[in-house]
Amino acid sequence: MMRRSTALAMAAVLVPAAGALGVAPSAWALAGSTPAPAPSSLPAGNSLPGAPTRPASADDPATAAPTTSAPTTSAPTTSAPTSEAPGAPVGAPTSTTPPAPPPSPRPTAPRTHDSQQVRVSLQCAGCGGWDWVAGVGQTRVVGMVLPARAGTPVRILRKAPGAAAYVQVATATTGTSGAFSWTGPMGAVGTSSYQAVVEGAPASAQVARAVVAPSVTMTVPPATDTLKNPPVTGVVSPRIAGIRVRTEVLTPAGWRTSQIGTTRAGGAFTLPLTYGQGTVGVVTVRTAITVPNGVVAASPSRGINRVAVMDPVVRGTVAADVPRTHRAGCPVGPASLRTIDMNHWGFDGRIHRGRLVIRTANVTPILNSFQTAFNGRFPIREMRDASVYGGDDIISMEHDNTNGFNCRRVTGNPYRMSPHSYGTSVDINTVENPYRIPSGVWLPKNGQAYVARTPYRPGMLTPSTPFTKALLGNGFTWLSGFDWQHFQR
Repeated sequence: MMRRSTALAMAAVLVPAAGALGVAPSAWALAGSTPAPAPSSLPAGNSLPGAPTRPASADDPATAAPTTSAPTTSAPTTSAPTSEAPGAPVGAPTSTTPPAPPPSPRPTAPRTHDSQQVRVSLQCAGCGGWDWVAGVGQTRVVGMVLPARAGTPVRILRKAPGAAAYVQVATATTGTSGAFSWTGPMGAVGTSSYQAVVEGAPASAQVARAVVAPSVTMTVPPATDTLKNPPVTGVVSPRIAGIRVRTEVLTPAGWRTSQIGTTRAGGAFTLPLTYGQGTVGVVTVRTAITVPNGVVAASPSRGINRVAVMDPVVRGTVAADVPRTHRAGCPVGPASLRTIDMNHWGFDGRIHRGRLVIRTANVTPILNSFQTAFNGRFPIREMRDASVYGGDDIISMEHDNTNGFNCRRVTGNPYRMSPHSYGTSVDINTVENPYRIPSGVWLPKNGQAYVARTPYRPGMLTPSTPFTKALLGNGFTWLSGFDWQHFQR
């Protein structure tokens, strides 16, 4: 009994020594995780009967498996030593490829102004439709800096017309949205370019505008019939619609406005020249506009020669031409008549347009005779169909009206049809050349001063008057001596 007890005691003393000789605690024991398999260096037959299933711990003698044999050491392996990661199980196979290092964080470049964009455009401030006209309104530079940063300084550069380089004209500051603006003078005539520059960022694109001087061009005919209103055409710059343009004529008192109109699309205009109508001579004209700042821009002046021409127009007579001088039962109707519109000189020294209705066969002799009168500036006060006076010959005479066809009785003789009823007669300047009716009374009453044929006064017909000679030479008969106004053929 003594010997057996001694042997057991010795075995119990040997177990801790074996752990000290190289049997390392398992990774499970170190990590407190699931049990690891027993080390391969211990033979399976060395485990003690009734030993616990969890691994023995060197710190727990009560659970250590006693052994009676000397501790053994595993034979060294031929593989190259490997480095085990912390926490790996003892004896677990390891890879010969070293693990990849963890990815390095991507470096973040410090934010700079290189990502900023500067945009810019131009506006015409206060121009009121007169966009980019010298002296009108101002130039406004508007833009945006993105991404938006309030308070960013923006330099405004301008290259003036004809300049080689940009020059800074102002500094603007962005608002919370990144927007900025600057308003300055319109600038000189020509093309100006602008840029916006932010420190450390690319400059904006160049934007340019052409500033024009207000101007007017004009075209007029060199000559015209003085009774016609020739068109004055031209173009206004700026070439926009709605600009008020006027024709001006030169008078002894200076330039005087004649007509006022507005431009069409593209700045074009057409105005009639009414000034000087009926006068003979050169009229000096120009066209002009007034810019909103009060400056007057005018075209070069031109002269239009208003000339004296008779300009006769002959056409078939219609009922509307003789509404009160023709009626049913007259010897001839409108189809046998011709209406002549022609110019004639007046007592005022101007040219006027008149109308004479006569028999078709008398057109050529009348035109020849009246051309002579026109060339000699023989004055005719009025030339109208007597219908305007109701066909009343006496009233027509009182108006000193030169007229032809009038279907009526002889004035002062109700029993006889007048030659005027056939369109074969013409009465000329009825006041200056009065008519004595069969009773001996001279008509019209306002022509009494001309009963005496001397001295000669303008508008009178005498044997030596060129007009009289022309009428007689073209086959007309003159009832001189008692009817100074009447010629018939």
